Amino acid sequence: NDGVIAKVDVLCKNADAGYGLFASESITKGERLMSVPFGMCITSESVVSSALNVIFTDNPSLLQYQDEVLAIALMHSKCCESSPWRAHVDTLPASFNTTIYWEDYEVEELRPSPVYHLTKMMNRQIQNDWEQIHTALKENYPELLGGSTVEMYKWAMSVIFSRAIGV
Repeated sequence: NDGVIAKVDVLCKNADAGYGLFASESITKGERLMSVPFGMCITSESVVSSALNVIFTDNPSLLQYQDEVLAIALMHSKCCESSPWRAHVDTLPASFNTTIYWEDYEVEELRPSPVYHLTKMMNRQIQNDWEQIHTALKENYPELLGGSTVEMYKWAMSVIFSRAIGV
């Protein structure tokens, strides 16, 4: 898709560490090793102008919440082989070990800490957003989001919180 990868290989040498860049030949200081066309990035703009546009045309209030727009694209990419971002999404971590994934008894150990309250709040927010937003989207757009689940939504939000940057 007009991107460039030069003098490096993208490899997963350790499943726990994930993917990395490894030099395949000598590299000169300042040399461009990789470029990604902005159009291939998962952005609010690229999501809204994709096949998912119908969701945002029918539900314009979603556009106020960039995290939700990105989560919809990530879930769609997990559910739909034809997603333009599927190959990228397949390289993302399948799981996370943040406190929102911990068992209740493990979270209880954090009770004296503000992290306890933040974890509880995040889990409530994810469940509420799933019930109030995404359950209806899954039902109304089964060809786009039919395979999505609350666990997939939690995963999508974890991807966003750990990787999203403003440009």
